[in-house]
Amino acid sequence: MRIYHGSRAFFDSFDPQFFGTGEGTGLAFWFIDNFDGADYHAHMISRLPVHTPRVYTCEFPDHLPVADMNASLSSQPKILERLRETLPVELAFELPTEDRNWGTHLLTRWAVLSGKIGENSDLIDLLFSRCGIIGAHNLQGGCGNTRYKGRCTVIFAGAAHHIRILKTEEV
Repeated sequence: MRIYHGSRAFFDSFDPQFFGTGEGTGLAFWFIDNFDGADYHAHMISRLPVHTPRVYTCEFPDHLPVADMNASLSSQPKILERLRETLPVELAFELPTEDRNWGTHLLTRWAVLSGKIGENSDLIDLLFSRCGIIGAHNLQGGCGNTRYKGRCTVIFAGAAHHIRILKTEEV
């Protein structure tokens, strides 16, 4: 899959050791499915104003397990299977398979069971990493900003080595 990342940082690979040095926080790399959305992010959102805005055109293998938070679990049988095989029984069999809000339900229940209420980025990474799911589409419903006009994809730290930078452009 072709994905784009906007940043004012210059780098040649996505390395988890640099989390928190730019705009993002948490345990994941954030992408969008279009150049314009990444360009907007590089210019308007990034907290590194002294550096040149750049768009990274990247590739991520389609066959790897990435959940779509905007689609029902019944339309994602491989993701559903991973969740059911790995989650504690009390979570695995109460998953709302026809509901597009399955992710919110799952994270809320996981937070209560684990006692980690309010720690969403860590919860998401832990929950999905535990199940072998290495990323999520639409985690914030289009990256939480209508200017992006695209689908947001989050790739968790453990899968960073799968992200291949094809091209870097100053914008």
